[in-house]
Amino acid sequence: MNEPQIWAALGILAAALTGMIAVTTQLMMRTISAQFGTVNAKFDAVTEKIDGLRTEMMLRFDSVDRRFEEVDRRFEQVDKRLDRVERRLDGLDADVQAITKRILPD
Repeated sequence: MNEPQIWAALGILAAALTGMIAVTTQLMMRTISAQFGTVNAKFDAVTEKIDGLRTEMMLRFDSVDRRFEEVDRRFEQVDKRLDRVERRLDGLDADVQAITKRILPD
């Protein structure tokens, strides 16, 4: 082969190499884009599930809060009753001390 033929062959090989790199790059970009689309769809699905769980969790917490408020109200009622019993016992204690002083004078 003479020199112009070698240069022509090198040009053809360089063009083929450049074409292959371009085609390969395009295919890789399309594949990567498609994979990112799939990943984004999966993230969207997971986000929707998390939002659903968040809503369910908030409803359950509201239910638990209502139950705690009811328990608090019941404890307040019990505290009031115990205060009344304590006042009665204090009154009885004073009465017993007065009776004891009358029966057993010092």
